[in-house]
Amino acid sequence: MKLARIGQKGKEQPVVVDPRSGQLILLAGEVRDFDQRWLQEGGFEELQKLYRAIQNGTDNLPRIAIADAGRFGSPIVPAKIRCVGQNYAKHAQEAGMSVPEEPVIFNK
Repeated sequence: MKLARIGQKGKEQPVVVDPRSGQLILLAGEVRDFDQRWLQEGGFEELQKLYRAIQNGTDNLPRIAIADAGRFGSPIVPAKIRCVGQNYAKHAQEAGMSVPEEPVIFNK
């Protein structure tokens, strides 16, 4: 199952790739969005049931060609992003601090 979100930033709609045609199937009327709350509330299990109907060709969901999708967002709305500072030595030097022994890890 290939998940994606398409549309303007902040207004993305959830889609899944049709395994038979390769087109995108719009899920906005069926699922809220692919986010942490959706996962916690059993959304993925519901999506699996829907996906079986898609695989069997028994769904009536709208489809769109990938070429017409426009902007692709992240497949899942991130709740927290953990970052590892790659330029921590340079940043420490710029701040007049000693270089840390380990990379700096931070939330974004």
